[in-house]
Amino acid sequence: MDFKLRSLIYLLLCVVIIGVFADDVFLISTQTYYVKLTKDVRKCAAPACGGYFATIVNTDADPVYVAYLEGPYIPEDAIEDYIVAGSFSRDDGFPRTFTITETYRLLPIDAPTTREVKKYYIYRDNAAIELNTDYSYPIDSFTENYSTYVSHIQVDWLLGKIHGESVLCGSISYTTLNIDKVYLRVPERSPVCQSTLDLLCLPGYVNVYTRDSYRCLHSDGCALAGICTYNIPICSPGYTLISFDSKPFGCPTYYCDPTFLLPVPI
Repeated sequence: MDFKLRSLIYLLLCVVIIGVFADDVFLISTQTYYVKLTKDVRKCAAPACGGYFATIVNTDADPVYVAYLEGPYIPEDAIEDYIVAGSFSRDDGFPRTFTITETYRLLPIDAPTTREVKKYYIYRDNAAIELNTDYSYPIDSFTENYSTYVSHIQVDWLLGKIHGESVLCGSISYTTLNIDKVYLRVPERSPVCQSTLDLLCLPGYVNVYTRDSYRCLHSDGCALAGICTYNIPICSPGYTLISFDSKPFGCPTYYCDPTFLLPVPI
């Protein structure tokens, strides 16, 4: 073999080995990482290509190539809308598989954003915990844009999800967490909704309902049917219109629910 060719092969092997050991220093197979995934579109033989790049959020680390994903199913056409938690496993000396343990999907929103550097947090017990660093920041209030920019979103449901149920992308100003985007944990951790039983209403009366912060319907008795205006709202992209009759006149109440969460619990 030509000396120059042997030298080139040796150099390439050194680069690969250095890359492997660099990953070994940073990645811990037993540690949980929160990452954003993108599909690898390079053209070469699998498993060296065609897998995914995992970007570890809130760090300056280069994206890590993984050949396979294990765990909950994530639709390929929406993979960039997810934050996932999991661990890197190793095969043949370098990361090959990312095992997913938790999935969080972006709640759609089309709203202006600010120039502040955005990081990813989980908010619970009056603190914002920065993902992958575990830095904790005391928080006494937060802001969010969804109730302003997403038509007919159920606000009490949203606020419940912000508290400990979601990954939040935003910035911190003093003790206020300014939320730009909400990544909702899926599947939802919500109580199973009980079936609603219609009452036998008197003539001229209709069954009416309420909906709780878990999006479950509950019977609210019967109401005398009145005149309804039927101004049907248009939902923001990524949301689907839901309606049910309610007091005082049996007219429809409308909400726009995230389409990816449908069907709504019965």
